[in-house]
Amino acid sequence: MATMTTIRVDSDVYAELEKRIESFADTPNAILRRLLGLEGAQTSPRIAEARALYQPWLTGFRRGRPAQSQPQQSAQAKFSRPILEALAALGGEARAKDVLDDVGRKLASEFLPGDDEPLSNGEPRWRVTAAFERQNLIDRGFLDRAAPRGRWRITEAGRNWLAMGDTSGGPAAWDLGLGLKVAARVIRENKQWLQEMASR
Repeated sequence: MATMTTIRVDSDVYAELEKRIESFADTPNAILRRLLGLEGAQTSPRIAEARALYQPWLTGFRRGRPAQSQPQQSAQAKFSRPILEALAALGGEARAKDVLDDVGRKLASEFLPGDDEPLSNGEPRWRVTAAFERQNLIDRGFLDRAAPRGRWRITEAGRNWLAMGDTSGGPAAWDLGLGLKVAARVIRENKQWLQEMASR
């Protein structure tokens, strides 16, 4: 077994090492082994497989996802305000179909090329995206979780948010509770992969 020796590097060298990260498991030692041609002796097939699968995302995790030249579909948060405005105009509660029809009329001139593409269920992409935004509005307390199935209902908090005139489409500050819910969902959906990575 190789012995471990501590070495110190300056910030410029460390920054160069960071640029060469290829996987979640990369350490400065692993990067140096690769640069020196010593990589093969300690790279297991499973790590190589994980590296190949997740390589496209690594730059995004470290330094922000590479910007796309132009977005092809509207961001989900774009539908927050139009949904709440539609509900307020419809008396505070309405069928999901009526809310989405109203949102579609309001945003038709702003849709991007991918928004009108039909999905496997036949619905245009924007309607499905807007329907997913409903859950975020419920989590933020702007829509009533107890509304009857197929109906959406605005809450007092939702009316207050509309009255404040916030056009950002999102909370004014980081919502810790919502962030924890999202993190828990990501962990739950990727539990098996996380367990496999932890056991390596």
